[in-house]
Amino acid sequence: MSERIKEIIEYIMDLEPGDLKDSSYVQDELEDMGYTRFEIRQAFRMLDFGSDVTDRGPGRESPAGSRVLNEFEKHMLSIPAQGYLLNLHRLGWISEIQLSAIIDNAAYEFIPPVSLEEVRDLASRFVSDLPENNPPDIARRDDGRVH
Repeated sequence: MSERIKEIIEYIMDLEPGDLKDSSYVQDELEDMGYTRFEIRQAFRMLDFGSDVTDRGPGRESPAGSRVLNEFEKHMLSIPAQGYLLNLHRLGWISEIQLSAIIDNAAYEFIPPVSLEEVRDLASRFVSDLPENNPPDIARRDDGRVH
């Protein structure tokens, strides 16, 4: 994934949820910042805003949504941590190998269920340029229910 597309994704993730209702305004704003329509479309596709993801870039091996956690992995991680990791993988921020390594390290370093903050710490060890905020679909409040 190119750095410019990562920048667009980070910008979109920093927006308030209501700001995304008018995607044409967001697109105009990004164009004014110097991004091309192609780059903006790619970022929106990677965030799954009405599109399927086809271009993951070099080193991204699986299509969006193909990874599920096994029972051991589900037991190890809190629900918010599960969502965070799966979404990072789906968005192309971490590879399948990195996802597995983060989960394996969580099993050795922390007591289950591993919290979202603990998983963020582990993930940042593997990928230094992760977004600081949660991608939109995992920034929900954890109410303890399985979604």
